[in-house]
Order: sequence, then C-alpha cells, then structure tokens
Amino acid sequence: MTPPPRPLPLLLGILLAAPLSMPGQAQPYDRVVQDTIEGAPEQFTVETEDGRVAVEAWGRDAVAFTARIESPNAPAPVEQTRIDVDRTGPARSLATNYEHVEARWSWGPSVYGYGTTTPRVAYTVRVPRSTAIAIEGDETDIEVAGLAARLRVDVEAGRTQVRDQAGAVRVDAEEGTVGLQGIAGDVVADMEDGEVRMEKVSGSVDLEIQEGEASLQFDSFDGGAVEAREASVTLALPAGQGVDLSTDLGEEAVLNGPMDLSGIRGDGGDYTGAVRGGGPRLRIELVEGTVTLQ
Repeated sequence: MTPPPRPLPLLLGILLAAPLSMPGQAQPYDRVVQDTIEGAPEQFTVETEDGRVAVEAWGRDAVAFTARIESPNAPAPVEQTRIDVDRTGPARSLATNYEHVEARWSWGPSVYGYGTTTPRVAYTVRVPRSTAIAIEGDETDIEVAGLAARLRVDVEAGRTQVRDQAGAVRVDAEEGTVGLQGIAGDVVADMEDGEVRMEKVSGSVDLEIQEGEASLQFDSFDGGAVEAREASVTLALPAGQGVDLSTDLGEEAVLNGPMDLSGIRGDGGDYTGAVRGGGPRLRIELVEGTVTLQ
C-alpha cells in the first residue's frame, strides 16, 4: 500500500515561494528623505499616521525637514512610502503617503499572513518662528518648541509636548498625554481619555476632558472654562488672583481647595460669585470627579 503524500514538502514550497519576514529575522529597514523649502510660509502643515513629529524654530526664512521612514518588517514598504511636499502658496505642507505600499506575506512581527504594514515616519522640521503650525496624526508623538505663532494639533493617540510657545495653542486628542510648558497665549485643549499638564501658562484656557486627569498652573490668568465628565482637575491660579466663578456640578462632583467659597455657594450646591475680589470669568462644569481650585 502506497503511503499518503507527506504535506511537509508542499508547505516548504509555499514558504520558500512567498516573501516572508520571520520574527527571528526581523531587522529595522529605513530610508531618509530630506529637503529645504525656501521662503517663510504663513502656515505649515504636517500630516502623518504612525510615527513622530518634532518641530522647532530656527533663524532662516525657510522650512527644512528630515523624514526617516522605518519598518521592522521588510524594505519594500519603506521604499513604497512617499513624502508629499506642497511647496507653493502661503500655506505649505508635508504629508505621509501610503497609497503605493503593497500587501505582502509576513510571519511577523506586525502581520501574520497576508496584509499591509505601513512604516513609521519620524519627522524633524525646522520652521521660521513666526510660521503657524498644524499637525495631524493618528498614533503620533509630537514635540514643538520655540514658536511665536499659533499651533494646532489634532491627534488620535500619542504624547504631545509643547514648550516655549508665544502664541495660541489648540490640542485635540482622543487619548494619550498632553504637556504644555511656558505658553504665552490662549490655550484650547480637548481630551477624550488621558492626562493634560499645563505649566507656566499666561493667557486664557478652555479645557474639555471626558476622562482622566488635568493639572493647570498659570503665571497669569485671563479667564476661561473647564468642562469634565469624569476627571480629577487642579487649577493653580497666580498668587492673589481673583475670578468671577460659576459652576455646574453633578451630584458626584466636588469643588474644593484652600479658598473659602462658602459665601458664594447656592442651595443647589453650585457656586456663583466673586472669589478674591473677582476678576476674569471662570466657568467649571463637572459631572463626576474633583476640581481643586488653588
């Protein structure tokens, strides 16, 4: 009786025929794209998906960038990733383009089987100090330093750090951490789930956080609002700073701190009135959690 065919040769043939990336053979593949765009644009935008964006000011009327495209899986996705550059007009941009990245066979580390893995792209961008910046990303870590113009960040997840900013800042994040330090300008921050830290802010604040923690410390305070659903928030005002306070607190929300607020507390548990003699308007809305006013 003839024994049944053994499947091993067939399996080996498939494995040898398919371009694979085995976990034990994983190694980083990278490619660097760099260029300088002459002129000082009014606004510069960076759009990416997975990676890092670092922006800093420099003394030239030009934008210089380096984009490092990295993948642990194979060289082909690195070569197929494009960096699109818009060089014209008052608003210019960089964008990561994965349209030409082809699906492939892989046994890891990111994809097991047939699929598409997109490389990470790490941008380093130098811009004139007066150029407004917009950054859009999915899972992206962002660092911005030394600008004297408005900044807008829209990210799904990651770590956002901004320091030494002379201009308005807006950050929209679904999850992750946001750290703002040395901001001379109005701040708007919208966080779904995560942590927000602000230090040495001079301006107004509009913070909306669904879940998580927030700590806000001001060198000077021009008013604003805090809206939270389930969070712990600390507001540290400048020494002696007064505010005109109004609140909308849920049954499981607590407003506390070293200041005596009993004189402006209403029958329903909300607070309305002048604190430390009054000053800029401060609105606090909290469904559940704690706000500490210092």
